[in-house]
Amino acid sequence: MDRKRESLFVIAYRFFPKTFLVKGIGLTFTTSLYIYHYLLVNGVDSISQRILFTALIVAGVPVISLYLVTLARAPRIRRREEAEAARLHHIAQGD
Repeated sequence: MDRKRESLFVIAYRFFPKTFLVKGIGLTFTTSLYIYHYLLVNGVDSISQRILFTALIVAGVPVISLYLVTLARAPRIRRREEAEAARLHHIAQGD
């Protein structure tokens, strides 16, 4: 099997834990009022900017952190997928 190996970034994207993402955004959303107030106290005067920054933090932090964790797991995932593909190839060849 002389195939080109898949990129770790592609594997991390394919195996991204979407259920954990929903839970992570939900947990981060519980702190959204604190984030909003923190931005107010530290000089962000525009209401629309505070809402935008709060939304970016609530959505961005879980997405980035989960992607980095999945990217760290990607080599093990790739080995597991390649072993499964090799097993299926041997079964198909009748070995």
